[in-house]
Amino acid sequence: MTLEEAKTFGRNQALIKTAIAVLVMLLFFFYEQTHGDFANGILFFLEAITSVRFIGILIILFGLTFIFGKRAGKAIMLDGKPFVPIAIKYALIIVLFITVPAFVLTIMSGLASTDLQEFTLAFLLGTLFWILPMLLVWLWATNRMRVVAKQSQPTQSADSATAQ
Repeated sequence: MTLEEAKTFGRNQALIKTAIAVLVMLLFFFYEQTHGDFANGILFFLEAITSVRFIGILIILFGLTFIFGKRAGKAIMLDGKPFVPIAIKYALIIVLFITVPAFVLTIMSGLASTDLQEFTLAFLLGTLFWILPMLLVWLWATNRMRVVAKQSQPTQSADSATAQ
């Protein structure tokens, strides 16, 4: 497997798994919004997903997934690094890049409650809310990279043996 193939496969796996997780999350929130009053629920749901903050979060999420997916593909498929530490590292980085700016923007815009301790606790719980799905997504994607890398190894050694 070449470097570009590993990067492309890693990127695609990470993006696909992240898109599936986002879609499941959106379907869950859509169901929750429309559960009582369907018409108003749709309006509130559309207003929420078209907000600048939500779109910004999606841009950061998919942008970092694009970058880190390529790195993970190279590290796992070519360098043979273990997939669990890589999944944990990239999931944590992405969650911090999403939650810390949201925390700072909320404080700067004055939307935070007057009790900073209460808001900090809400921030920490929000970070925990993000970390579990991101960790599952990255474990799923990096495990797939590991499986494909193991499947392609015998063909590489057979190709190198026939070339000699």
